[in-house]
Amino acid sequence: MFAFEVVLALVLVMEADARSAGKLTFPAAGILYYACSRIAEIAYAFYRDPLSPEKESDLTAVDRLRMAMRSYLGLVLNFAILYYFIPLAGMFDGQGTKGISIFGDALYFSAVTITTVGYGDIVPVSWVARLLSLVESGIGLLVLVVAIGTYIGGIGMRKSSEEESGRSRPVNPRCMSIRGMFSRRSPASFAEKVGIPPGWFVVSWAWMPDKRARRKAHGRWYRISSETGSVCRVLRFSGSVRADPTAETGTVVIDWPAWLELSNYAEETKAPLKLRIEPVPRWWFWTMALSHPDPIYRLAGALGLTSLILGVLSLGLSAWSVYKVYVP
Repeated sequence: MFAFEVVLALVLVMEADARSAGKLTFPAAGILYYACSRIAEIAYAFYRDPLSPEKESDLTAVDRLRMAMRSYLGLVLNFAILYYFIPLAGMFDGQGTKGISIFGDALYFSAVTITTVGYGDIVPVSWVARLLSLVESGIGLLVLVVAIGTYIGGIGMRKSSEEESGRSRPVNPRCMSIRGMFSRRSPASFAEKVGIPPGWFVVSWAWMPDKRARRKAHGRWYRISSETGSVCRVLRFSGSVRADPTAETGTVVIDWPAWLELSNYAEETKAPLKLRIEPVPRWWFWTMALSHPDPIYRLAGALGLTSLILGVLSLGLSAWSVYKVYVP
């Protein structure tokens, strides 16, 4: 999201002509609305999440800390957009300058304000600029002191509790990898006890004894690879599936098309296969829906991928048209 904000700001900086003329054009109004909505979203999120006794998501304290740092930089950019694009004259004054004349000045003033440095070379003059400066410094302190301080304290408390209890840190499901010889069990025979949605596969929970890590891995996309092919399916654990992690042998409950793909459509499909089960990399996400066994999911994935491609092309054409209009 922060990278998108940077690109958007660089593209719409070309509204400088309209800003100097004191007019609010449609693109400038759009980016002002976007900046205001992002600021309100960040302020609400980091006011509610650190002070809430129950977390609404399964993000760890480290993930929340990274998000807070990205949001802190996002506040600098979004307030710089407000300072630069609001079509009011005489909002700022400076030593030897007329205040904010280029977007770099606005970015500099925003960074100085949110960090409460205040060099004094650019100062807010109008009440609108002063109000925005106070709001930015307040939200910046909220994110920096309350949110980041709370998350860092949560990381320290978690580490101390783990050291006191003597328990090892749970395995990260993103790093989990299973390798061994697997024989297939049909989902129809397994579904007599528990139903299996299309596109899922089941292995024994003996591969991941830690219950907390197993819950995090449940429902995630994993890539199952053999020497001749690979498929993507959603992981599930069960205690009724055979497994011997010490000998690296076990049983996997998986659909017939996937087993055919893994066995390279061999005539003898009952023989065990050497499989490697690992989390799907980020660059594989676009293939997951296209490889789903349900044709409805494959159609939805194809339509979604087509829509994404058309959206990227539309954004590129819009940026090019703005560039041709405002850049001589």
